[in-house]
Amino acid sequence: RASFCQSFRAGECSALLEVGIYCVQFLQWVLDDPNSFMKPIIRGAFEKMCVDGLYDEYVNATIEFPHGKVGTMECSLGYCSERSAA
Repeated sequence: RASFCQSFRAGECSALLEVGIYCVQFLQWVLDDPNSFMKPIIRGAFEKMCVDGLYDEYVNATIEFPHGKVGTMECSLGYCSERSAA
């Protein structure tokens, strides 16, 4: 599980591109198998758009990695949470 949420810049840019990439990179670093031919599969995802609809404000996803390993991530620019990884 990787989480990076902050209440800053909501509506100015994409939460996934601004902070979510760090969550995805962490999951890949911990769970991916570089020697496997299997690619990660997104098993579920949710996004909440900003009021103006231009950018995503909140995104969460469940990603399955090789050998049945599963990771979840969440990111937001609309609210704060503990920045954590486990």
